[in-house]
Amino acid sequence: MVHKIISLIMILSLFFGSGLSAYAAEASQPVDLVKKLVTQAQYEIKTYGAAKDDTIIQLQNAVRSLGISSGSYGTYSFGSAIRGFGESRNLPRGWSYRVDRPDQRYGEMKPHVHVYNKGGESGAENVDGTASHGSSLAGVPKEIKDKVRNSSDYKKGQQELKKMKEAKAEISAQHLNLSNAKDLIIATGIFITIVGVIFFAPEVLPFVLAGI
Repeated sequence: MVHKIISLIMILSLFFGSGLSAYAAEASQPVDLVKKLVTQAQYEIKTYGAAKDDTIIQLQNAVRSLGISSGSYGTYSFGSAIRGFGESRNLPRGWSYRVDRPDQRYGEMKPHVHVYNKGGESGAENVDGTASHGSSLAGVPKEIKDKVRNSSDYKKGQQELKKMKEAKAEISAQHLNLSNAKDLIIATGIFITIVGVIFFAPEVLPFVLAGI
């Protein structure tokens, strides 16, 4: 019986291991293409004064192929396990929390956390401690706040926000005019190259950068 259980575990490990590796490789390909095209566009700008239309079209298509990543770090799926996202977390005495990615539909440009007590929301904050959704964690007990802020999901949000700020700095350093269509798609490509995902349509990028 023990040998059968060990064999089953080994089979499952091989299946999920190969599946996750294949998914990771597949997911990285569009981002790698974006990186390549951004580099090409930057070279063309330095050499010719502007990126070629064909390069911009390819970059735009590569960005579209990625889709928009939104929602929660705490939403579990086979794919999200690869990306290192967690799941909604329960805490003592009926408390729970969920860390969400930026969502420009609600004007939330930073990763942020929602904290609940027995099903009702008690507060929210961005992962840099600023207010989110017009709320804060002021009414949440310190013990619960500490657990939330020290959680792996919260720290993932902080890491992603750090990358977003790095992307903002790089876009600024390139002196791109975000009201220009070509420059905007290049800036979007830079954002993807550094952050690894995009949470919004490219035309919203100026508002996102202003919000971080």
